[in-house]
Amino acid sequence: TISDYGHQDMTLNGEGEGIYFTDGVAVPVTWKRADASDYNRYYDSEGNEIILNTGKTMFEIVRSSMTVSYE
Repeated sequence: TISDYGHQDMTLNGEGEGIYFTDGVAVPVTWKRADASDYNRYYDSEGNEIILNTGKTMFEIVRSSMTVSYE
């Protein structure tokens, strides 16, 4: 749905897969968020929580049917 501000509204509760790019490395991650009052949390393939690097962070959300490629 589109919000009153013209932005696409998304509910990002639950969990999903992603890629964390840091220090020139692509790290497969799982993200989890219990509800809207919780923070997003990110875990590596062994289940260890990942602490994001200090500074600005950008998230790109794509449909699960899309393929993400990078070099």
